[in-house]
Amino acid sequence: MIQYYRSNPQLSEAKAFASFAATERRIAELAPPRETFADLKDVWEVKIQKTAFSFLYTIQGQTVYVIDIRDQRGHRSAEALRAFDRELRQRYDD
Repeated sequence: MIQYYRSNPQLSEAKAFASFAATERRIAELAPPRETFADLKDVWEVKIQKTAFSFLYTIQGQTVYVIDIRDQRGHRSAEALRAFDRELRQRYDD
């Protein structure tokens, strides 16, 4: 996300990162939504308003883990998310 806004100076980096911070606060206040992201159990997505990005996150206990800042234009690998999901399950499902 940083690279995208720095390589596109015509876009407002300050506004984008204000939305980023607001979305972080919103995640901390939300209960997990009912719909998961793709086919990944316990992984949710919330859009960063007025940007092409979103947070992919999971919750373990009282901790919110941001897995990825997803480029909604499709520039991320679903396999990377599945690998992260497997890692979390191995770590916390014992």
